[in-house]
Amino acid sequence: MNFKIKRNHLDGLVTKAVRLREKNICQRCGKYVTGQNSHAAHIMKRRNKTTRYYMPNIFHLCFNCHRWGHSEETAFKAWVKSVIGDEAYRNLELMARETWDKDEFKWKIYLEAFIRALS
Repeated sequence: MNFKIKRNHLDGLVTKAVRLREKNICQRCGKYVTGQNSHAAHIMKRRNKTTRYYMPNIFHLCFNCHRWGHSEETAFKAWVKSVIGDEAYRNLELMARETWDKDEFKWKIYLEAFIRALS
């Protein structure tokens, strides 16, 4: 079953933060991307709420590289591991299995502070 996860205000902050962090450069192909071609791509899928807004779980990718990541999951996983390392990947997997702290205010504070530090 393929369904779309609804975006909320925190997803918007994540997108803004990842664009700032990576200076609008796709982390896979190196192209400068903005607007609808600019994607916040999650290593552990967005449905994993414990990692959904956690910045080390998010890459900035162009549309084509993000589409590649979803269509070539094994290759994407290998590429991610080559970028962040096996230990960081394992830590994200473990974090994704944890119970979600439903306090969205904490995530809002975290993301706003992240954005301020980059601005």
